[in-house]
Amino acid sequence: MTTFSTIRRDRHGIPHIEAADEPALFFGQGRAHATDRAMQMLLLRLVGQGRVSEVLDASDDSLRVDRFFRRLNWSGNTRSLVENLSSSERAMLDAYCQGVNHALSRCIPWEFRLLRHRPEPWRPEDTVLLLRMLGYLTLAASQGEIERLFLEMVQTGVTEEKLHELFPGILGGLDLELIKQVKLGERLVPSELWGQPLASGGSVHEDLATIVAAIANSERLARLGPQV
Repeated sequence: MTTFSTIRRDRHGIPHIEAADEPALFFGQGRAHATDRAMQMLLLRLVGQGRVSEVLDASDDSLRVDRFFRRLNWSGNTRSLVENLSSSERAMLDAYCQGVNHALSRCIPWEFRLLRHRPEPWRPEDTVLLLRMLGYLTLAASQGEIERLFLEMVQTGVTEEKLHELFPGILGGLDLELIKQVKLGERLVPSELWGQPLASGGSVHEDLATIVAAIANSERLARLGPQV
């Protein structure tokens, strides 16, 4: 595959890619990703494959991590997903992988060199695996944030009626008095903003439905991860 793309970095180190066509653009993106994030990409791939014990650390803790992710089977069905891509989509994904491998051929993260581990070439299936991993991690993070937001809502006096509107059908057996006793550190919404007018003309209480809907939507997208 012939590609023509250039990567220019601004004073903040942010890459700007100029390319002759879409495959060349994705080649540059893959090259930029692997230049900046090789360690993160390769480590997430090992974790998602359940191979940490094999490559990095043969401890009991690593074995438990490997068993957990192998049960999740993030690598399942990745090949068929790649094969079902359109020809243009596959061309862009292949170009992205070539860009990643171009960068890795020039420099392997020093942590892997110390372990004398030479990573396998990056494949289209690895990109699918990584997307599933990111979806899982995003879901876990957003779940924690929405639980913290719920605690803040209870402790700042959002009525039980409004709570049931925002979280329909999942608040059975809710113990508001117990929740009010939970001590929170840093808050998602500063306490001085609760009940204050917003630019929209409403208040934080009135706009919580929009906030929760946005978080819930991100969770639904994250759940579209593995199909096994």
